[in-house]
Amino acid sequence: QSESMAGLAGEEQNEENPLGDIFIKQGFLTIADKILLYLDVGSLITCRSVCHTWNGNIRDFISRKFLRLEDFALLPAMSHEYKYVHMFTTQYCPEHDELAEMAAKLVCYHVRGFKEKGTNKVVLAKVKIRPIWKNKTVQQLFGRERESLLQIKEAINIALREAVLRDVFPATSGLFKKAENSIGKFENNVKFTILFSGRSILGSANAIVAVTQDGGELVLQHFWITFQGPCVRDRLLERFAPFFPENEDEVVFKIDYMCVSNERRYDDYKC
Repeated sequence: QSESMAGLAGEEQNEENPLGDIFIKQGFLTIADKILLYLDVGSLITCRSVCHTWNGNIRDFISRKFLRLEDFALLPAMSHEYKYVHMFTTQYCPEHDELAEMAAKLVCYHVRGFKEKGTNKVVLAKVKIRPIWKNKTVQQLFGRERESLLQIKEAINIALREAVLRDVFPATSGLFKKAENSIGKFENNVKFTILFSGRSILGSANAIVAVTQDGGELVLQHFWITFQGPCVRDRLLERFAPFFPENEDEVVFKIDYMCVSNERRYDDYKC
């Protein structure tokens, strides 16, 4: 009789909270996973408060579908001494006490294969050159024609993300799908920088990465990279030379460093 009463109570509970059925009924689980993948981190956390069943199952979903920090970062975090020495460029050098405080607050990790510049693995991001970009000068592309600049930056963002997913999380690693779910859209800061005797395109890019911890909790980190494009000295020296000539179909950017940190300050930090 007690088992019958418990069964009735369970049925009544399900009738009162039919939302729990999406996780209880086996046929709905795959559908639930696909729906949850469309939600951002804030929405996932909100959904956990719907009911006890949703809380537990969404925690399980997060554990199954998102990266763990140790999947791609070198643990433990960079030492205080390392950050103190390496974290800032020469363009901005704060006072000793301020630098020590900022280094202490920054939690930063090397990405596997990218611990030191110059000894890193090669990751190439290739951008297809659109016909509308060809036969235009630097001033036209990066000055007066703001639409072209936005298009180029967006194309670089997409290519950088594709390259990181492909080479850092190859399909053979079993992490590719998790990386797709965890790593957001890159935002780049492209600039021309004097490099040795010529000029090259250099830039930084940052993306939010959501990593799972024990218990299905999600923590947001900042995945940032630095990259270098081809040398364009001759094109920049000639005022009317096209930046993308008619005979070129793609431009290749080499990603030379990757890092994960708890802050988005990639213009200053160079750990």
